[in-house]
Amino acid sequence: MWKVILALLPIPVQVLIALGMYRRKQHTKYPAFWSYLWFESARLTLLGFLAPFPTGPAFFAVYWGSQFLTTVFTLAVLREVFLKLLADYSALTSFQRRGYEVGLAIACFAAIVASTLIPGHTFFVREMVQVQQTVSSVAVAMLIFVGAASLVLGIRWRSELCGIAAGLGLQGIADVLVFTGTLHRGSYNPSLIGWIETIAYDFSVVVFALYFLVPQEESAAPPVRRELVEWVESMSERLPR
Repeated sequence: MWKVILALLPIPVQVLIALGMYRRKQHTKYPAFWSYLWFESARLTLLGFLAPFPTGPAFFAVYWGSQFLTTVFTLAVLREVFLKLLADYSALTSFQRRGYEVGLAIACFAAIVASTLIPGHTFFVREMVQVQQTVSSVAVAMLIFVGAASLVLGIRWRSELCGIAAGLGLQGIADVLVFTGTLHRGSYNPSLIGWIETIAYDFSVVVFALYFLVPQEESAAPPVRRELVEWVESMSERLPR
């Protein structure tokens, strides 16, 4: 019962964030994230109605179908963060176009290898875990990238992009830790995993609220250091076109 209540708590906060973004015209600035908020609030509402029937076919179809769509929205949001993070730096344009796709390919390969190690699950569960771990790995990598970019490029941690990356990165860290623990223990505890992921999800929504319910002033992009430009140019030449 308490887990269901915790799972439903983010709904009003997500709606408030989405409405606030619309009022400040931020839905045009972050369309993927704005769509993600509305989808997540609708998904949690529908699952809340079906929660009394957790073993029914409707709950199974809605849960796994919405999980897949969540991964699609999350990948779109992470791509939006990556592109907008470097949008003001013309010297990084070529790296910006291909960096996310290369990183995603690496994360997919790592998730496929890791999913083969999951003990005692059906093919369907393995495939879903593979998809979820791919997204979680990308989210954690994006959080690290944003942290590094904030140091190198001088981007403030109060930037909205940092808030999006921090919230999704928190969810990704929880998923990766749960997955690693499952592999280490060789067993799967649905109840414990449900609590961990629910709490991590709630905290991620709190992070979103801290960044979007309190508007931040935009700051001009600082100039890029010459050595960074030279490094990016050398990396861009090595990436496949």
